[in-house]
Amino acid sequence: QAQPRRSARVHDDLRRLAGELRWDDPIVPARLEEGVTRKPGRRAYLPAIYSTRDGVLTIGLLPSRGSSDMVAMSRADALAIIPLEIGRLEPGAAIETMPLRGLTR
Repeated sequence: QAQPRRSARVHDDLRRLAGELRWDDPIVPARLEEGVTRKPGRRAYLPAIYSTRDGVLTIGLLPSRGSSDMVAMSRADALAIIPLEIGRLEPGAAIETMPLRGLTR
């Protein structure tokens, strides 16, 4: 039997901690408002804010000093997921995001 993805197990744990009984699909596609450059080889979850442009869901990255930056995390309503193998994403690139609404109520 196949093991669930580790990220799926983490999402389940986060949902339980947040008190949610059900969370259908925490991954939401969105378009980057600005480009991003990262070192390939490490998946990044960056604090961000959703908005819409011309009816398209977009995500803007918040300035952050790393995973311990509580100011950026307190302002974020989502995490932008930058894939493991990607070093540079251009503005308008389609990415996966994770809403924080269940964790911030």
